[in-house]
Amino acid sequence: MTELIPKVQVPMNFGVQYLGSPSHSNLKFLLESGEELLANSMIISYNSPVIENLTTNLFQSTIEVQDFSKDAVQCFLEASYSGDVKKISRSNFREVNKMGHVFDVAWIVDRCYKYFKSLTETVKVNNYTEQLFVFEEAMFMFITLKKRNFVELVITKFTCLTTCTEHFVTKYLSDISSCPSTTLDVIIEMTGKEEYILIQVLVNHLENNNCVIDPKTRYILERLTFKSRQAAHKPLYLELMKKLENINNPSKEDFKLIVGLLTRCYGASEGQEVAKKAGYVPLNLFHNFQQLQDINDLDTLATFLEKSPLVTNSYIFYDAAICWLFDQCNERQNRRFVTITNQFVTKFSNIMTSRGWDPLPREYIEVKINPIFGGLTAMIFKNVHMVTENKSNYNRIVSISDYTPDELFSRDHDIKFKFKQDRLGRFDCQRKKYRLRLCVDTTA
Repeated sequence: MTELIPKVQVPMNFGVQYLGSPSHSNLKFLLESGEELLANSMIISYNSPVIENLTTNLFQSTIEVQDFSKDAVQCFLEASYSGDVKKISRSNFREVNKMGHVFDVAWIVDRCYKYFKSLTETVKVNNYTEQLFVFEEAMFMFITLKKRNFVELVITKFTCLTTCTEHFVTKYLSDISSCPSTTLDVIIEMTGKEEYILIQVLVNHLENNNCVIDPKTRYILERLTFKSRQAAHKPLYLELMKKLENINNPSKEDFKLIVGLLTRCYGASEGQEVAKKAGYVPLNLFHNFQQLQDINDLDTLATFLEKSPLVTNSYIFYDAAICWLFDQCNERQNRRFVTITNQFVTKFSNIMTSRGWDPLPREYIEVKINPIFGGLTAMIFKNVHMVTENKSNYNRIVSISDYTPDELFSRDHDIKFKFKQDRLGRFDCQRKKYRLRLCVDTTA
């Protein structure tokens, strides 16, 4: 009985000396220059199921490879003949690796991965050229071929070398504006808990670009988590806020972004509470709000606040009423104090109940006992359902914990915003207070 011939297993050494021989070659590889490289269709088909289909089922005798250099195609063919990728180098790696994927030569793909891994393992901390090569090759694989394994190799290597990530990212992102978003995502992942590296990059970029928030700067700012802030890097975070304060002609979206940053930065914690008064936006959502200024009586005020889409909790209702009362007693306008009525407070209480709003913390409203506020706070204290002693969920700066950026900036577009920075008390390494004040000018 005739024994079946075993199936050819690649990689196999078919004899590289036969490559290009006219008598053995029936398959042409057409280069961009028009030059043709000859090979045996059977040998190449053993290695590539794609080429096997093209030659056996579609009867093609010419394979167009205009997207690849002659060096890369020659390396690919010799590897198919010899069973070894001997001529792979930094200069042709990307194209040889891509050919392995395009023509589905699994063992060449595997050898390319091992070659890349060996390059990655030898990367040195201070050798930016080596770092740049492996990073850009990994990103090419990720973006072009949707293969993430190369990226994971690079991230693992860079993060295990002390200061390597900082050295590379700081230099690579010297021009953030030219960096694709996909690449930024990988770099953000690479920095991980060392987010201060991104903060330093942003500070440098803002300084060199006249404090302009370009799209890529905004992209990074929106993705900062502030979950790993360390005391040693606190001055760096303050420096970032200082740069943002100096933005020229900030837009409404710029302010919305920065309020979100303050919320995340000073609301984040790792095992211990972060000082809640490190940064805030004052309660002036309705201060000098033209629609409030046009209201002349308490009934109209209560109706307006009840219907306003801006009023979404008890804090905002209370703050709006306080702002209206303050505007009403403005001495420059020679207006008399307004006295709050039981009817107004009862309506406020009914709205809180019907909408399920949380009661107001005593600590928050007790500081607003002043004749100019018409006795509003004192009357609220008399209603036990409107006040709570619970401080567990209470942030002293209510605009951070209860006003979302969307609520703060859902105003009309004719409002002009500007920043004002105040430093309170002594500014030293033991106690630092940084206040970012949001001023609203409706005269614009």
